[in-house]
Amino acid sequence: MNESISWILLFYILISMGCGEPTQEHKIEKLIQKLGVKDPSVRHISVSELGSIGSTDVVPALIQALQDQDAKVRDSATEALEKIGKDAVPALIQALQDQDAKVRVSVALVLGEIGLVDAVPALIQALQDQDAKVRVSVALALGKIGSADAVSTLIQALRDPDAKVRRRVALALGEIGSVDAVPALIQALQDQDVRRRVALALGEIGSVDAVPALIQALQDQDVRVRVSVIEGLEGIGKDAVPALIQASRDNNEYIRGGAVEALKRIGIGAVSALILALQDENTDVRVRAAETLKRIGTGAVPALIQALQDKKTNVRVSAAFVLEKIGKDAVPALIQALQNEDWNIRYFAIEVLERIGTPEALKAVEKYQSRQ
Repeated sequence: MNESISWILLFYILISMGCGEPTQEHKIEKLIQKLGVKDPSVRHISVSELGSIGSTDVVPALIQALQDQDAKVRDSATEALEKIGKDAVPALIQALQDQDAKVRVSVALVLGEIGLVDAVPALIQALQDQDAKVRVSVALALGKIGSADAVSTLIQALRDPDAKVRRRVALALGEIGSVDAVPALIQALQDQDVRRRVALALGEIGSVDAVPALIQALQDQDVRVRVSVIEGLEGIGKDAVPALIQASRDNNEYIRGGAVEALKRIGIGAVSALILALQDENTDVRVRAAETLKRIGTGAVPALIQALQDKKTNVRVSAAFVLEKIGKDAVPALIQALQNEDWNIRYFAIEVLERIGTPEALKAVEKYQSRQ
C-alpha cells in the first residue's frame, strides 16, 4: 500500500514539474512563431505581447514586424520599439542597412522618436540612402533628435534631387535651430519647391540676418509662400520689427500687407517697438509706425493706453494720436482707462474719446466729468 502511494506521489510530482510556468525564452519563441501565421489579429497580439516583455531579445523580431503587410501590426511594432527605447538602438542602427526600404523608413522614424544622440552618426550616413522615402524619414529623425552634429550634412542635403527630401531637410534645420544653417536656408528661398518650409525654418531659428530675405519673399506670387514667410517673420519676433516697419511702406502691396500682418502677429513685442518708433527723428519712420499701429488696430490698444503714461510727452501725444486714428474700436478700452489711477492716462483717454466722438465715447466722458 505504501509503495503504491509513493508511485502516485512521484507521478504527480513529475506532472507538476512538466506543467510549470514556461521560461521567458520559451514564451518569446512561441510569440515569434505566431508572427508567421496568416491571421493579422494574431500577429498584432503577438507583437504587443513581445513589446510588453521589453527585452532586447525581442527587438530583432519587432524590427522584422515593421515590414508586416498589416498596418496595425507595423504600428504596434513601432510603439513597442519606442517603448523599449535606448536598449533597442544598437539593433535599430544595424537595421538601417536592411534590404527592405520600408524597414529602413520605419527604423529611422523609431530612432527619431527615441531621440538618442548615439543614433546620429548612423542617421547621417543613412541620409545618403538610395531611396528618397528613407532620406525623408532620416531627415525627420535628425530634426527630432536635434543634434548640431547633423547640421553640415543637412545643409548639403538641401541640394538633394528629391524635393520632398529638401522640404523635410529644411524643417529639420529649423528644428535643430543652428544659426550656421541660416546662409544656406536664405539661399534655399530661391528653390521654388521648398521655399515655404525654408521660411518656416528661418522663423524657428529666429536669426535677424534672415529678415531682409524674408521680407523680399513677401512679394512671392504664391499666397501659401507669403503666409509661410509671415509665419517665419513672426517666429523671429521683435528683432524683425524695425525692418518690418520699413517694409510696411514698400511699393509692393504684397510686401506692405505681409509686413503689417507679421507685425500684428508678433503682437506686444511689435507694438512696443512701434510706439518707440513714434518718437523717431525721421518723420517718415514716425508716420509708418503710426499707420502700422492703426492697421494692427485693437491688438495695439492696450499697449497704446499704457504709453499714455510715458515720461516723454511726445510719446504720450503720439499714442493718443494713434488711438484716435483707430477710432471706435478703441473706445471700450479707453472707457476702461478712465478708471486708471494714473492721471496722464485718464487725461489722454478723455481727450481721445472726445475726438473720436461716438455717442458711446461722449456719454462715457460726460459721466466721468459729472463725478469730478
